[in-house]
Amino acid sequence: MRSIRKVSPHFMKSMKRNSIRKTDRISLTMENMLVYYRVFDLLYYNGNWVTDLPLKNRLDILRDMLTPSENVQLTPNYAKGHDLFNKIRQMLHNVTNWCPLSRDRHA
Repeated sequence: MRSIRKVSPHFMKSMKRNSIRKTDRISLTMENMLVYYRVFDLLYYNGNWVTDLPLKNRLDILRDMLTPSENVQLTPNYAKGHDLFNKIRQMLHNVTNWCPLSRDRHA
């Protein structure tokens, strides 16, 4: 398993990588231009647009069909805004040992 290097989003590079059609260039590019996908929604499934389905249903389908790996991860989803807020606050505190979204501004 490869170690995950520090990466930053680069949409144009990923589009260029995904448009390669020559077989010999595909394997070389896969090794030299790693892509990490964070999947957060499902729009098209089994030949049909599913955008008229509720997000919860689309996420259920996505969880059933997606096999997470080092390069493909399902982004967590929070049904309630305060749950997302608390998760962000926790992550900020874990990274910085201080959270600007909290009254407790010290460790």
